Amino acid sequence: MNGTELFYTDEGKGPPLLLVHGWGCDSHDWNWQLAHFGQRHRVLAVDLRGHGRSQVTEYGYTPAGFAADLAVLVRQRACGPVVAIGHSLGGVIVNVLAAEHPRLVRGVIGLDPAYGESDAERLTSAALLRALRVAPGRVLAASAFAQADDDGTPQHLRIWHRRRALGMPHQPFIQSFASLYEGPDAIAPRAGSALLLARRRCPFLSVYMARRRDCAEWENGLRRHPADRVVCLDTGHWPHQQRPELLNTMMDEWMASLEAPITAK
Repeated sequence: MNGTELFYTDEGKGPPLLLVHGWGCDSHDWNWQLAHFGQRHRVLAVDLRGHGRSQVTEYGYTPAGFAADLAVLVRQRACGPVVAIGHSLGGVIVNVLAAEHPRLVRGVIGLDPAYGESDAERLTSAALLRALRVAPGRVLAASAFAQADDDGTPQHLRIWHRRRALGMPHQPFIQSFASLYEGPDAIAPRAGSALLLARRRCPFLSVYMARRRDCAEWENGLRRHPADRVVCLDTGHWPHQQRPELLNTMMDEWMASLEAPITAK
């Protein structure tokens, strides 16, 4: 999109969903959701530029750049407005999409989204970014991915996450991560996140892993719509893979609430 070739699948019929993976990942991340949601929804799953089977470019690896790609895709496929579901970096991107293109998004679901970071998280991420810029940066990133798992993460998921990080092209890997933390418009730190989410007008569901409970409590204070919901689960960074049945049911119920009439209390 925007002159960049993106790999995507567009399957099923019904209310449209857009699935957006996280940093260093690809749309295979949603294998636990594709069959489930495809029974009742039109599901658009995309590899972000520089990730998976999509084209590697020299630029565009910012939340705004990724969101612009997705806006073109949604318009070309004539499938909006969508419920946009994003994991990690994807959770940032779907919120940028909702802020910049509100007519294309009727709701957002963020799974352990990469925003609202505390000062301690921000310092850890800054150290990782410095390490990523020297060889063998991707080895350190793979280790960071492992730390994002928890004791309940199956070994086959740990191996998959690590190997995929090691196989990412260098430029998009570094630039995608750096764009969250560098510059006056950095979104990952809490101050920058607040500016972004203040522009979010659609309802949201945000699901955090247990160790980010403080982030969940922070975003819970930003609820404005009756359907807004923030949940904290005992899981690792990939809740949609580690606890797919629970997450799929939770997302089903939340999306159903968007269709229900709002009654006064």
